[in-house]
Amino acid sequence: MQAACSDSFILFPPSVFKEKRILQKVTSTEHPFLVSLYATFQSENHLFFVMEYLPGGDLCHLLEHQGAFEESKAMFYTACVVLGLEELHRNNIVHR
Repeated sequence: MQAACSDSFILFPPSVFKEKRILQKVTSTEHPFLVSLYATFQSENHLFFVMEYLPGGDLCHLLEHQGAFEESKAMFYTACVVLGLEELHRNNIVHR
């Protein structure tokens, strides 16, 4: 079963709306290591999620750009990821 906002828009799978609910829940926590969702809207052919701007990029991009981290930097980023995952788990969200 797919959901749509109106007859003139394309149908999106239910998983898209589940993702929106998860992002809304995460946003309400205002956790410093989780991205926020500000709004959603759609055109005739696309669905848009307006999310927090994070100028530093993601961890994968940072690793590609800088190469392997020194131990202290690896420990810092590991702690940030763990704190974010803990907040997800506190809100009954499992990252897969």
